[in-house]
Amino acid sequence: MVLILKIKRMMKDYKLNKALVLFVVLGAISFCVKGQLNHSGPYLMDELSHQQNVELFKKKDKDFLRKVQILVKKSDIILKNPNYSVTFFKDGKIAPSGNKHDYYSISTYHDLDEKGNIRFKDGKRNSSIRDFRDKQQLWDMVVDLQVLSLTYYFTKDERYGKKARELLSVFFLNKETAMNPNLNYAQVRPDTKLGTFSGLVDVVVITQIPDIFYLFKGSKNFDNQFTNRIVDWFKQYLQWLQQSKPGKIASIQKNNQVNYYNTQVAVFKLFTGRDPETVKKEVYDKAIKSVQIQIDSEGKQPLELKRATPIGYSVYNLKGIMLLASLSDNIKGKDIWNYSYNGSSLKSALQWLNKTYKDQGSKNIRVNANYETITSTTLWDLYMRAIPRIKGLQVDNTVLNRKNDNLLATYFMSRNKLK
Repeated sequence: MVLILKIKRMMKDYKLNKALVLFVVLGAISFCVKGQLNHSGPYLMDELSHQQNVELFKKKDKDFLRKVQILVKKSDIILKNPNYSVTFFKDGKIAPSGNKHDYYSISTYHDLDEKGNIRFKDGKRNSSIRDFRDKQQLWDMVVDLQVLSLTYYFTKDERYGKKARELLSVFFLNKETAMNPNLNYAQVRPDTKLGTFSGLVDVVVITQIPDIFYLFKGSKNFDNQFTNRIVDWFKQYLQWLQQSKPGKIASIQKNNQVNYYNTQVAVFKLFTGRDPETVKKEVYDKAIKSVQIQIDSEGKQPLELKRATPIGYSVYNLKGIMLLASLSDNIKGKDIWNYSYNGSSLKSALQWLNKTYKDQGSKNIRVNANYETITSTTLWDLYMRAIPRIKGLQVDNTVLNRKNDNLLATYFMSRNKLK
């Protein structure tokens, strides 16, 4: 009898344990499914233009195929080009840390006068900037990745995926050449030998890398193991952005700096698996705060108009807010494009730039002695992204009629010239 009771108790415990194990397993599976919160893309690229391009490609549109062929030719050149790294071309220009893997650049507008005192000369670039090659290495690499990713997307030629993986591995992963995931020595001032919050805009172009992974989706060269290693690098970089002194200072700026900081943080949160719902709210809240603070009721951007090149900085700042608006679109967040606060809006800012452009006339006469002239090239990518999204936006047709054979410009709002 005792034996029978023991057996029954064991069976009961077994069933209980089995049920418990099953509950835990099912719960874990459920968590994993729900826990796949990372947004796989797109991020900042123009998804509307992408879908239009896909349709043109399916229809075998001759003009579009001609543009793709331009990319193919450029990609074939890139296949033979050398890789990039912050460890290359140092020539004694190593960060004060003494570590060649640390990104290193010097302040754009700070230098020392004849007496050794620090001075800030807005609009006059430090003549020694070009001697520090890390920024150029990074930006050139990203442009190559843009070309390769679009070429791969429309051709599915794995040669381009292989080269892109090589570029990314050399710059971010390989022990001998990888960049450390921080900007401790970006835009170093000569009086402190430390990086500044302004240095964060040096590398804003890397926010396009998640979109490059999106375009390479399905490539055998972008397998999970490789992707996870890149994601790990950006996890460390994101931690630095949010916890470092330069990052914290950038996060409270009121001018263009804060928009590019917020863009980096939001994109890399998504890329590294953070909750998209939380990021949606953060992106919207930060973007509309910038609209309220940075754009007045006439559409002017007062903080940027104080700069030595006010039009250039106004365009640059507007791009920063528009990147956040694009990200909000791509993650199904709230509409930032048509947000308005007491007349302050992306629409009013674009229309002010448009009026300034028109007032110049065909002879490019300055409408204000303090403003540089605006070119159609400057406004083209702003208009192309804004017109399909902002209700009732009126802009100059001479800008829209400008021919552009560069497919990169329809995807990415940054330096995207075919070198």
